[in-house]
Amino acid sequence: MMYGLLCESLHDFIKESYGDDVWKLVRERADVRLHSFVTHEVYSESVIPRIAMAASGVTGTPYSDLMNSWGVYFLGFVGKYGYDRILKVLGRHVRDFVNGLDNLHEYLRFSYPKVQPPTFFCQEESATGVTLHYRSKRKGYLHYAMGQLRQMGKQFYDTDIHVEVLSEQLVGDYSHVTMRLNFDNSAYRYIQKEDTDEEEMLSFTSDFFFEVFPFNIVFRQDMVVHNVGSGLATVFPDLDGKMITDAFLLARPLVEFTWNMEQKKSSKLEESMKMLDYEMKKTDDLLYRMIPKPVAKSLRKGLPSVNTCEVFPDVTILFSDVVGFTRICSHITPMQVVSMLNTMYTLFDTLSEKHRVFKVETIGDAYMVVAGVPEKTKYHAHNICDMALDMVRSIDHLKDPSTGNNIQIRVGVHSGMVVAGVVGHRMPRFGLYGDTVHSASAMESNGKEMHIQLSGATYEHLIDSPFIFERRGMITIKGNVEIETYWLKGKRDKDGNAQAACPQFETQAISTTTLTPESSLGGKRELINPTNILDDEELVHSEHSQQGEIVTSTASLEMSMQGISTDEDSFTKNHYKESFVENDPEALTHQQEDTHSVAKLDPCVAPLPTSQNGTIPRTPVCQLL
Repeated sequence: MMYGLLCESLHDFIKESYGDDVWKLVRERADVRLHSFVTHEVYSESVIPRIAMAASGVTGTPYSDLMNSWGVYFLGFVGKYGYDRILKVLGRHVRDFVNGLDNLHEYLRFSYPKVQPPTFFCQEESATGVTLHYRSKRKGYLHYAMGQLRQMGKQFYDTDIHVEVLSEQLVGDYSHVTMRLNFDNSAYRYIQKEDTDEEEMLSFTSDFFFEVFPFNIVFRQDMVVHNVGSGLATVFPDLDGKMITDAFLLARPLVEFTWNMEQKKSSKLEESMKMLDYEMKKTDDLLYRMIPKPVAKSLRKGLPSVNTCEVFPDVTILFSDVVGFTRICSHITPMQVVSMLNTMYTLFDTLSEKHRVFKVETIGDAYMVVAGVPEKTKYHAHNICDMALDMVRSIDHLKDPSTGNNIQIRVGVHSGMVVAGVVGHRMPRFGLYGDTVHSASAMESNGKEMHIQLSGATYEHLIDSPFIFERRGMITIKGNVEIETYWLKGKRDKDGNAQAACPQFETQAISTTTLTPESSLGGKRELINPTNILDDEELVHSEHSQQGEIVTSTASLEMSMQGISTDEDSFTKNHYKESFVENDPEALTHQQEDTHSVAKLDPCVAPLPTSQNGTIPRTPVCQLL
């Protein structure tokens, strides 16, 4: 018997391809009295062959061509019932689809219990295709199946599939067709054992295995049953010692039930499991790029997203943006903007991995990273400053597409308390919340081209470090809050030699502007030898990062960056930004360039407290309700 889904699709195919008049004539010649068909009704197996033969005679189309065209049409037809969504998820490559065809037809039996589906079995897969064995009790459907296979490649995978019939024969009640599907099967790969040692597996006895799986069955190479599990033995008490082929039939796939064939199926299953592990690892890697690994693991265990939020009492945050970004965008195409940002952020992403900092997000030309979250470290300020120096050095190699000049960035850094975690359900993201975020943004927006501005809170973490600073002075941010700031000019290597953040600093004799504890804080704290810090493993990594992949330019710029101003931008950025009031005339110029809108991150964040002298304390208070 045959379900009406196939009959209905053939009916629609003829009407849409040849018209209602042809369908009426075909129906008369095929002696079909029904005007239409019901999807889940059962009809005689002879209906479709009669209609197809009549249509071939009426239209003059060869039977094989007509069946092939119907197969192509069928994939679009089933979309009306949502089956195309099932077909699309059978795999991301043609090989996955073909290897899953047999399972697909088995699944369809839940919706069509009386169906007698064909079976498919793949062999001899290579980079150029696969050999497919097609068996069906229905005769004359070969070209219909071939049309479906070709259309599947085009519709779902944009791949041309050339079907070559190798043999066609009758085996009992079945029509057995062997065909070679030739296509670009570059996704196919042999999964070989890695050279590295495999993880040690937990060993257990066979008795334990048989106890855990009471419905097991063990047979030898001669197909004689050697052991039957206790659960299965209650159903087949006399099975032990008999030929397994005397008790069981191999229903799917329709292949010879032999020891060699079972070995091939086991090997195929093992390969499929390895491919599944490979795809799962790629999925995990993608997830860990968006959400920190410890947090992602908690979410996968079912922990509510709000429960991932945690207070981090001391972290360091960096913001950067492109100077004149709006002007650049107005002179180049959108694709050039995307290409420029992609090049820059790919470079910054590499640096973030190098310096062990976490990239929070990018919005437009804004780039935000943090150290101390989610993995806590007392050297968060050191890691961020190493990152900042490498960012300024490396950006010297990138060009403004609109002018051909070097791209310039501003960098701001601040340290303090934040609340970090995942918010949202539909598109969860890992974010930072608190006044420390706003203050870090203020350090960037009130900065200067190709300069790294630090707050006093960050500077306190770096007093006894090899970094080189210059005191900028007090600036005023929103709320009339005054904050002490510093320029990060460079870093001394283990031999005490100064390495500038960017070329123009080399012309300014950075050694004379290096802050000492006496000049910055009024105390008499001795600056330790930079080499002494290198005993710590994390600072060794940080120091070595100065000699990494980014080559510092040694060319000196003709133009000093001091006093450069432009009113070319009035771009509003919504990336953790607020509007700031700047008393420093030099920084006010840059505030006019980039007007930042208030980003209301969290109504539960407490106001930024100030000390008696009006400066921001080292650890701002942050509340999360």
